[in-house]
This record gives sequence, structure tokens and C-alpha cells, in this order.
Amino acid sequence: MSLPIPKLDDRTFAELVEEARKLIPIYTPRWTNHNLSDPGMTLMDLFAWLTEMQLYNLDFISEAHLLKYLALLGMRPRPASEARVELQLELNGDESNVCITVPKGTHFKTDSSTFALTFESEEEIEVIPIVLKKVVSYSNYRFIDVTGFNDSAKTYFHAFGEHPRERDALYLGFDLKISLEDLAGKTLRLAVYPYEDDLPPVGEGLPGEDKSDLCVSPAAEAVWEVWKSENKDNGGNGDNGNNGNNGDNGDNGDKEGWVPLTVTAADENVPVLSRQGFLSFDFPEGVIKLIPNEFPQNLKDELKEIDLLLWIRCRLKKAGYEIPPRIDRILPNVVSAVEGETLEDEWESSGLPHQVFKTRKYPIVPGSQTINIEDATWEAVMDFDVSGPGDPHYVMEPTKGEIRFSNGINGAIPTKGKKITISYRSGGGIKGNIKANTIKGTDVSGINVDNPYPAYGGEDAEPVKNAYTRLKRNLGISYTAVTAGDYEYIAKATPGLRVARARAVIIGDDGVQKSTGNLNEEIPFNEVIVVVIPYSFLEKPLPGESFKQAVCRYLELHRLIATAIKVSDPDYVRVSVTGEIKVKPGYDAEQIKKRTSDALDHFLSPLKRESGDNEWPFGRAVYCSEINEILEGVEGVDCVTAISLYASGGSFARREGNIEIGPLSLVYPGTHEIRVIDPYEKCRVTEEQSQND
Repeated sequence: MSLPIPKLDDRTFAELVEEARKLIPIYTPRWTNHNLSDPGMTLMDLFAWLTEMQLYNLDFISEAHLLKYLALLGMRPRPASEARVELQLELNGDESNVCITVPKGTHFKTDSSTFALTFESEEEIEVIPIVLKKVVSYSNYRFIDVTGFNDSAKTYFHAFGEHPRERDALYLGFDLKISLEDLAGKTLRLAVYPYEDDLPPVGEGLPGEDKSDLCVSPAAEAVWEVWKSENKDNGGNGDNGNNGNNGDNGDNGDKEGWVPLTVTAADENVPVLSRQGFLSFDFPEGVIKLIPNEFPQNLKDELKEIDLLLWIRCRLKKAGYEIPPRIDRILPNVVSAVEGETLEDEWESSGLPHQVFKTRKYPIVPGSQTINIEDATWEAVMDFDVSGPGDPHYVMEPTKGEIRFSNGINGAIPTKGKKITISYRSGGGIKGNIKANTIKGTDVSGINVDNPYPAYGGEDAEPVKNAYTRLKRNLGISYTAVTAGDYEYIAKATPGLRVARARAVIIGDDGVQKSTGNLNEEIPFNEVIVVVIPYSFLEKPLPGESFKQAVCRYLELHRLIATAIKVSDPDYVRVSVTGEIKVKPGYDAEQIKKRTSDALDHFLSPLKRESGDNEWPFGRAVYCSEINEILEGVEGVDCVTAISLYASGGSFARREGNIEIGPLSLVYPGTHEIRVIDPYEKCRVTEEQSQND
């Protein structure tokens, strides 16, 4: 039961009028007409009504109150955020054969004359006159030219095939407009854009957490290489291959071969092509243009028709992807930019309390401002409640661009005549999420700019009421794992991972839990077993070691003291169905057999691929009656005359024709055999027992 909310002032209109009437003889003794017809009484009624309205609003909670309450609970409204965009830079005109350095903070503008936005580059980049001319994927002993897919957005290709293996590789062929000698020492910056439109979002952790230290190490390992030769006379003849050895560099004493490149990337998942981001590397001396000798003859003949290219390859040393890399595009000379402008204003202090200054442009990006007074940096605070007389504090209103100083009691006052300097960024908001191919303007000569993808991340400041609603929603989230459901929820929220499913079992006081393949396995009573399944396109998704370690590290932050956590693979049981069906007249038997197999695969799938799909529950038995229902539900099936269930792998038990599995076990579809009986035979049911392969 909630506590009653008291009224700060419970006087009514009649009580206010009566109270005022009693004061008349004290202050105005000559006023003797207290009837309603008297104009003075009318004015008294008016003021009593106004007072009643003030008392009514007195009991309401204003936004200022909500901000205080939210701050006490560790919650603040989200400030406006800036939009970010990736810009591809190209050299044009007479500058197309030289390198141009574009400094950090360079302005780029949209091509809209009515609503122009400015973006600033976040780091310096040296634009190299280089074009990605060819992209070749090597997988399963086959070379596939995927250049056409890389040239167009939203048409992905598999970097290492659909089933990556060690020694698979991705070759990038670049056309240069400068000499190889001038290329030495230059830094090439590549942007990698994986195709993720059909994937669920990655985990973002629990609300309010600092995710900066929760990085996920990649399960795969890759090395980036370039062909290097110390013999200046052999460059470009096309005969400098590695004798068909796609994975090795030959003897260390050789003068030429594939040599590793030192790759720099903010996220270590980018070099293995499993995360969007940038990677860069410096070209060593001695690189040459060539046609790799390991390429097949048809690809060599095609490459001979164009100029020789400089080839770089990404070779897998270890394949451990949950989702094989699918690349939308790889682009050179790309730099990130953020919406807004960096500005500087200057004022002079009057020495008076409660000074307010307004910036030239607003809104201000929170946290981007720096205020200096006499070479001393002042600190931004939410309010002056805990500020002392000498504390150099100020309050900023980002949306209005206002800077407020205090009264000398709660916070210091800038000394009269002192210069107040502020540097800040003006921008932010959803308006910065511009469409692709809308940034065309730049102040750097000899450079063409374009944004191949839309801007992202721009958000308006969160209203106080929305923050209050978010707080109430977050109060229902378990930040400490106690129940099995808590462990499952937190495991699925692991930052940076796509955890499709999680199942937790908390060991009871008996110390024995039938939860794994070994039904007699003895487990400590204080241990929690968490089974995780990554999102994958495989029939039997299995998490890699780094995947399980990341989930375990995240659960460690939320577990109870003295509770041991074990993250493991699911126990998969392969289930195949053999059955006989009768097809309705007018339907093709082979087509119906394919439909029934697809329906069974869909029914037995451990993951749901689309919205509304079902996924097999952990520990749920497979019943012949349900399989019969699935087959009869296929269009064109008249009846099912026989059904047999076959199981293999994992731990299972056969009982009355059904397949029973453990509480942490799942099934996945095997190979089904569906026979079509004579269409003139009457429907009858033949009972068969389940069997083991």
C-alpha cells in the first residue's frame, strides 16, 4: 500500500474568503458592507480564487522537482548527442597524383542550401591516390571475384566463404596513381562495413553501466599481408607468386614474398572483418605490383587486361566465427566526422552575482565546453547546492546556450573585469542523421567528399518525463543475478555479443543436478550452469571459447558472492524423422516431400530465424503426435500413415516412441526420409517405435 500524499495547503475557496472577511474589521473598520453585491467583496472573491489556483499547483511536482528526485536516484535525462558519419575522400583534378593531408577539425558541409549542416573530421588523414579495383575471396580451394558486390551498397559477399577455415583469404587489389617509392611509409586507412541488416542488435549491457572495459576478444585470428620484393627489376612481371602455397611466406631467407603488415584498429574485431570500423597500416619499402601466382588461370587472364595492381590480403590463421563475415563494402581513404562546429566566445565579468552569459550558437554539446578565467579552468555542476563560497563552479543550460555563475555564497563570482573564455561545440540532435550522399562541400582544395552511408547516433535531449519513465522501467531490472531468470537475462545482455538464447540452472542443496549429458555428474551446490547459444545461420550453433569467456566475465560482475558460474555449450541431440504420407490428388509428390522436410526443419530448429518463429525449448521432449500434426499441416498431404523418430548425439532416452532430452539439451534437425505411398491406398496409421541411429 502506497503512502498517502499530503496536501501542502488544504484550505478551500470558502475558507479563504472567510479568512479574508474576518480581517476586514482589523484593517478597514469603515468597510461595513460585507454583502456579495459590494465591489470589494467581488475583488475578495477574485483574489481567493487566484490563491486557490496557486495552492492547487503547489501540490504538483514540477520538472525541477523531478530533476532533483532523479539525481538522488542516480538518473539524469540523456543530453543531446551528435550524429556521426563516415566520409570517403578522393583526389580530383591536378591533385589526383599526390597525397593530401586533411587535418583534424576540417569542415564538411551538406549540399542543401536551405538547411546546411556542418561536420568536423575527428582525426587527421592523409588521402592517398589509390582505388580499390579488385576484390577476390579465397575459400574451399576456390577463388571468386566479388568486386561487383563491393562496388554496390547492400549487396554483401562472404569474405572467407560461408564456412571459413584456416588459410582462407580475402585479396584486395589497388590501383595506384603514385609511384611505389612514394608509397613507402604512407598510411592506408580502410573502412570495413559488414552486412548486418538481417541480424539482431548486439547486446548493450544493463542500463546505466559503463561498458568501456567490457571488450570482446575475437574468436578468429587473421594476418594482413602485402607482397614485398627487394629486387627492383622483377616488379610487375606477374611471376612472383608463392608457388601455389596460399598460406605461407616461404623461407625466411627469401628476398620476396607475402610479409605481414602491422594493423592498427580501435576494435580488434575489425581486422578479422567481424565488426564495423577502421583499420590502417603503413606500407613498407619494396612493395610491388603483380598478379598473384596462386590465382587461377581465368582470373589471371582477366587481370592481364588491366594495369598491374598492388595486392593486399587478409589471411585467416584461425577460424572461429559464430557468424561468418559478410562484407557490404570495404572503402579506402575514409575518415569519421561529427556534426557540429567548434567555437570560442569571450566575455567580461561585471563582478555581480548571478551573471548569465549566452553563447553565439546553441545548443551546446554537453561536456564539450571548457571555461577559463585567468588561466584557471572552472568546473561545470548541475546546481550550486553543495558549492562553497570559493568554488569555481558554473551551471550550463545546453539547449539555450546559457552559462550561469553563482552569488558568492554557493559558488564563486568571477572577479570584475576578468575575461571569461569558453570553447565549446555547438550541434547535436536528430537533425544530424542525414541521408547518404548528401555531404559534398569542403574547404580543402583538390578533394572530393561523399558519405556513402547515412549519419547515425544523433539524438535530441531527453525530456524529463521520459527520463522519469525510464527510471521506473529500470527499477524492474535485476542488476544482481539471484534467480535462474536473472542469469539468463543478464547473459543475453552481454555487451558486444549476439546471444540468441540462454538457459541457467541453479544447483540445489542436494548437490546433484540432472543438467548435463552425464546424468550422474556431481556438481557443487553453489554453482550456476549457464548455457548460451550465439545467433548463427548454422543448424547447430555453438559458442566459441572467447564468446563463452565474454559472457562469463559479464556474469561475474553481477553474481552473488561465493557463487561459481560455469558457461557451457548446449547438449545437442540430432533428431531425424522417417515417415510415410499420402498426397492429395493434383499435387506433385516430390514437391510435397520437400515441403514436409522444410516444415520439420523449421519445427525442430533451436533458433528462430524470423519474427514469430518458434524455437525449441530447452529440455522439451520430441513427441510423435506433434510430428504427425506438423506433417498433416503441410498443404497437399492427405494423411500420415507411419512415423519413426531417430536420435543421435548428446544424451537422450527413448520412451513410447518419443525422444526425451535433458534440461539443458536441445534438438536440431537431421536428415529426414519421407516416403509417398500409393495414392489409391487407404489411409491407415502404422505405429513404429523410435530408434537410435
